[in-house]
Amino acid sequence: TSASLLPVFVVGSYFFGQGTETVSWGLFGLTILGILIAHLGINVFNDYFDFKDGTDEENAEYFQQVSGGSRAIELGLITLNGTRTLAIILTLIAISIGGIILSQVNAANTSSVIQIALTGLFLGYFYTARPLRLVSRRGLGEIAIFLAFGPLLTLGVGFAIFQGAFAESSDFLNCFLLGIPLGLLTTNILLINEFPDMKSDAKTGKNHLVVTFGKKASRWIYLLFLLLAVGSSFYMYNALENISLLIPTLFCLLFGLYIFNHILKHYNKRSLVSANWKTIGLQALYSIILCICLIWGENITGILGF
Repeated sequence: TSASLLPVFVVGSYFFGQGTETVSWGLFGLTILGILIAHLGINVFNDYFDFKDGTDEENAEYFQQVSGGSRAIELGLITLNGTRTLAIILTLIAISIGGIILSQVNAANTSSVIQIALTGLFLGYFYTARPLRLVSRRGLGEIAIFLAFGPLLTLGVGFAIFQGAFAESSDFLNCFLLGIPLGLLTTNILLINEFPDMKSDAKTGKNHLVVTFGKKASRWIYLLFLLLAVGSSFYMYNALENISLLIPTLFCLLFGLYIFNHILKHYNKRSLVSANWKTIGLQALYSIILCICLIWGENITGILGF
């Protein structure tokens, strides 16, 4: 859930650093809770549909924490029907929290909050659910994850907590820009986790980018997403005129290239798992450093002598 929660904290850090008084921190707290539970609900739905399609059960080549789903059903920790029931309960709780948020959100932002929330739930649910099953449509799944954990998420938080017409403010564009590198780094988490699952996913029609292009070519897709994240982070630094944002940008580039070098050599080996974990760490650490720079940017640049 760090992939969904950290972008929320990034938006909160942005507004806190701006010193704006047009933000409801009570709604911010409710938004954190709602997104956390919604993410858990969608994850459980994904486990349910992956089991129904035979994807996780077919995955016998690798048995790692980053591969083959949670294995909760396969290990007998919960039944298939229990998984569906749990997913429905979590989603209903998230929707209820969303209803509380809507009752307090600024009227100018209500329709946008509804549209973004429904779009996020739609993309998360139909990522593995039929008939769309976006993950099987050669890149649409990756696009869905980029949007849901990137610009849609950061904009949704902005609309929920901003006490004014958010779409007409300069903060709208800034929150959009914040979401782009975050979404791309999360997409790379998805991409690298597709490597160990490739054979079992291909057998069950889960035709994501790694199945479509193969592991060897997909190394360069990882690099492309990484460089796009770095480029968008650099553009964000210029747009926000905060020189301290060069710190997370350089971190993303250097740590990302270090991970990519490992992927180049180990893409078809079990030792690739190190890159899986480090890619998760890259998104998390980038987000945390970004939060720090958004809050204390001026102090940081002063210490560094800029």
